[in-house]
Amino acid sequence: MPFTVRLDRGDSLLVYSDGLTDQRVERERFGEKALIDALADALDVGTEALPTLRRSLDRFLNGRDLIDDLLAAEITSIRESRTADVEPARLAA
Repeated sequence: MPFTVRLDRGDSLLVYSDGLTDQRVERERFGEKALIDALADALDVGTEALPTLRRSLDRFLNGRDLIDDLLAAEITSIRESRTADVEPARLAA
C-alpha cells in the first residue's frame, strides 16, 4: 500500500532491512534496542546516523562476520518541506 512521507529541511529518514537488527553474536541479537540507542547517540552528538550505527554494529560484532545481508540508507532533506509518495517494493515469493 502506497504512503506519503513528509520531510522538512534537516529531517532524516532511515531505511533498513531486517538483516541489520537480526545480526547475532551467539544467541544475542543486535536488535531494535541497539538500533535506537545508536540513533540516540547520533542525535546527542549531532552526527549522521549511518556512521554511528556502523560503529555500534562493529562493536557488537567484535570482528565477527555478518550472518545476514543488510541494507541501511539515510535520506536527509536539504530543501524546505517536501513530500514523496512511496510505494513499497513487492517481493516475489
